[in-house]
Amino acid sequence: MKTLYLFIDESGNFDFSPNGTKYFVLTVLSTISPHDIGSPLLKLRYDLLPNYSCGPKMEEQGYFHATEDMQAVRNNVFAIISDESHSIRVDSVVAQKNKAATVFHKDQLHFFRTLGETSLKYAFTRADWHGYDHV
Repeated sequence: MKTLYLFIDESGNFDFSPNGTKYFVLTVLSTISPHDIGSPLLKLRYDLLPNYSCGPKMEEQGYFHATEDMQAVRNNVFAIISDESHSIRVDSVVAQKNKAATVFHKDQLHFFRTLGETSLKYAFTRADWHGYDHV
């Protein structure tokens, strides 16, 4: 069975006031072999934790988080995910919130659903083109 694995993450918040984030980003990472990227990230995690070289946030939480990790940790993670030997694809939808229709300001689920459908359209179209049996 040929399977396409999708991992989805967001950046930003649903606060449309001037105090909120300027952008909301929804990113989909797709791969046919998640272990190719997951194994090096897991190794990095366990290499960093005992040495306390990952910073206090990762020590408390036990996972990588780009906005809270030290720059050196982020650089190591980026080096792994940008390695061309990994068969991954990353698609992002970026919404500039101050340009979003006001209906989204009041209905954040509708906003999230619209961005989600848009981002997943790329992954599902790719799945159709390459004949995956399962997503």
